[in-house]
Amino acid sequence: MAAVGASSTVRYTVVLVYDPNGGYVVRVPALRGCVTEGNSLPEALDNAREAITAYLESLARDGRSAPEDARVIHLEEDDEEALIVGVPIRGAPGIAD
Repeated sequence: MAAVGASSTVRYTVVLVYDPNGGYVVRVPALRGCVTEGNSLPEALDNAREAITAYLESLARDGRSAPEDARVIHLEEDDEEALIVGVPIRGAPGIAD
């Protein structure tokens, strides 16, 4: 786990799955329950950055350490055409170098 401390930059892996009804659903495997969506790929990635930042801020407020990025990504059955991307988060709270 990363130590709580000064802000830095961290990268979290996200899984983007195209929704046939339109847009993308985004999961952050390292952050349990961190899910968002977007109508386009750029919007989905922006929303992922916002969701990750909010998650890390919540952990920092609670005095908890931010988890490291997932080393293994488990895809669900419906994820056959998933896009896996590393999203950099600048000024991430709770991450010390």
